[in-house]
Amino acid sequence: DGSYVKFDKTNPILGSITIASNNLNNTLAIEGQVVTLTFASSEDIGTPTVNILGGAATVTNVADSSNWVATKTVGGADSEGVVGFSIAYSDKAGNNGTTRTDLTGGGDPVTVDLTVPQITKASIATNNSTGDELSVPGDVVTLEIETSEAIQTPTVTIATQTATVSQGADALTWTAT
Repeated sequence: DGSYVKFDKTNPILGSITIASNNLNNTLAIEGQVVTLTFASSEDIGTPTVNILGGAATVTNVADSSNWVATKTVGGADSEGVVGFSIAYSDKAGNNGTTRTDLTGGGDPVTVDLTVPQITKASIATNNSTGDELSVPGDVVTLEIETSEAIQTPTVTIATQTATVSQGADALTWTAT
C-alpha cells in the first residue's frame, strides 16, 4: 500500500535562545513587566516545559512546532538578579533534548530590579545675593540630589517650571536648575 514507518533516533537540539523584557531597556525588568524567552529547535517538538524565574512560563509555538516563545510576568516576590530559566523538550517521536539553561542567540541576559530608588540627599539653593535660601523672579534655583542607586534622568519641576537636569559624576548624582 506504499505506507512506511520512519524510525527517529535523533535527539532534538535547540539552536538560538534569546531573552528580553518589555522594559524600555530590554535587559532590565521590574515588577509587572514581562520576560520573553524565544527559542528554535532543529525539528518539530512537543510543547516544551519552560520555567522562568523559578516558575512555570506560558509557552506558545510561533508559526510551527520548531519555533517557540515563553513568557512570565515579574512578580514582587521574585528574586532580584539575572533571570534564570530552563527549557525541557522532546521531539514528536519522544526523543529528549538536553535541558537548556543558557542563552545561545547573542544578546544580554535580563536582570530583575525590584529595589525602588530613593533620594538619599537633597539640597536646594539660589543665587540670590541676600541669601541662598531666598528667591525672587530672575534668580536661579538649583536642586542637587543623590540617589541610592543609578537612575535614569529624572524629571524635575521647580516652582511650576520644568528644570534643566544634568548628571553629576555618575547616575547617582544630579543637578537641576
